[in-house]
Amino acid sequence: MTKNLPALVYGTLRPGEHNYKTFLEGMTIKESTVIVNGFRMYSGGGFPYITPAGENDNIVAELVYIDPEAYDYVMHRLDFLEGYRGEDRHNHYDRRIATVMVDGEAIDAWIYVAGAYVRDDLTKLPEVEHGDWVKFNATDNDWARYLHA
Repeated sequence: MTKNLPALVYGTLRPGEHNYKTFLEGMTIKESTVIVNGFRMYSGGGFPYITPAGENDNIVAELVYIDPEAYDYVMHRLDFLEGYRGEDRHNHYDRRIATVMVDGEAIDAWIYVAGAYVRDDLTKLPEVEHGDWVKFNATDNDWARYLHA
């Protein structure tokens, strides 16, 4: 059953980033920083994209457990933010289940990955090699450098 799975957020929804306050603050019951294997991250300027990749590719994310009383409301808002309209639709991001290891336990969680119509162009964007959007945003996100190269 997929009802009330936690979510893995890796970009602007992480604590301290600009969408966290609007979409998640006060709506979670538990949060922890985790490494998610099998994804590669790219910078879209003000937000990241991820795509499935090899086992040795990793991203840093927050595993957030949403308050059960707010779960449907929060997931609806996250789907709207990420441009997710449902399976097999023309989505900006697709919502999938990913498994992350936490203290030796496998946890399934929702994660938003680049949608099919975006995925083909990702290699034209700068890769976030260390997979940590917060670190990249604080130190490396000079988007103008890429626009004028």
